[in-house]
Amino acid sequence: MPQGQSAGLSYLKKVFYFTHLMGLTGGILLPFAAWSFFGGQAFAPGFILISLLFGYFIAVTSFFFIRNTLKKQLRIQLELLAPLTGKLETGEESLESLTLALETGVGQVQRLVGSVM
Repeated sequence: MPQGQSAGLSYLKKVFYFTHLMGLTGGILLPFAAWSFFGGQAFAPGFILISLLFGYFIAVTSFFFIRNTLKKQLRIQLELLAPLTGKLETGEESLESLTLALETGVGQVQRLVGSVM
């Protein structure tokens, strides 16, 4: 089932690009939104730099939150499969190893169901 693994990695790349693009876009647009409050100072190089850094910080924080949430969901799914497959070894706690362990467990359940039918 390597097809599912590549789809999971592709999804994570999409999330990475999306969160970083939105964070940097927000950082670029912040001076325009702040113009009504600060006037011309909103377009000072220091304020623009701080806005971009803030947008990047939001992007990185969002990405790691989504990544950790996805890892937690994969662990929960592995725990739900455990009564049918036994304890599945994940090796490390990376997203890739959790995805591979989940695919292995689903494959075992599919073979089990196939043998019963």
